Amino acid sequence: MSQVTTWDSAGRPSLLLRLPSVGRPGRVPRERVTLCGDRNIPPPDGGEERTLSGTSDRLSTRITNDLAEVARVIDEFNAFAASRRIPDGVRRTFDIAFDELLNNVISYGFDDAERHEIEVELWLEDQRIVATISDDARPFDPFSLAAPDTELGVEEREIGGLGVYLVTQMMETATYERRGDRNRVTIAKGWGDPEPEDHDKE
Repeated sequence: MSQVTTWDSAGRPSLLLRLPSVGRPGRVPRERVTLCGDRNIPPPDGGEERTLSGTSDRLSTRITNDLAEVARVIDEFNAFAASRRIPDGVRRTFDIAFDELLNNVISYGFDDAERHEIEVELWLEDQRIVATISDDARPFDPFSLAAPDTELGVEEREIGGLGVYLVTQMMETATYERRGDRNRVTIAKGWGDPEPEDHDKE
């Protein structure tokens, strides 16, 4: 099957298999989004080369330490999930995880007001999504926090920690490592095969 490449009004390449438009028009810098597959496509203005494929199973994006950009990551992931028919329950789980983890990094991870880059990458492994978040914030393992006492009332409970705890409970795996001068969080969750139809029923 041939692939036809066109460029839309926002400068985004469009293939035979088109992803829904995401985010707010004009907010996503062209060089930041990578749908990794088997075809390299240079943008029309000579910017950074990106890779797109109708059969891509990988999404990579970079944002700055600006809370407004968290919604863009979630929008791009939802478009990716919709195009690959990822179950809604799994999609919502990753929406919550991205919102919690990215908000924590941006709000508490940096000691200065400088611009910092946060990389988010995810890919499919059969019926499983693996995602990583990499940043140059202070070394910190969000999963090292003690589990909150959920039996306490709201007034008695210590502030913070509940959101990350929920992420660990919703994901199959949630790990942290320090690589050089960057934090790297990895989360993963899969979904089972649908139940086979009973063809013996009348």
